Amino acid sequence: QFEADWKAFMAIDVDDALSREAGALADRLHLRGFDAIHLASFAFVVDRSDDEIDFVAFDQKLNVAARRLGD
Repeated sequence: QFEADWKAFMAIDVDDALSREAGALADRLHLRGFDAIHLASFAFVVDRSDDEIDFVAFDQKLNVAARRLGD
């Protein structure tokens, strides 16, 4: 099913800029590495879109960090 659904997903390359942003978010919001990459990727998409985009994660700490992005 994942393969069939893959074309509906947006893939984001983890480049130097995204990695640095993730590092800054990890420090500022006290996140683990992959959580910071998840959040930095979300911020990347939000910054480039005119649409309202919701952040969703199972991890409540990460959801709280996402709400603090604009602080």
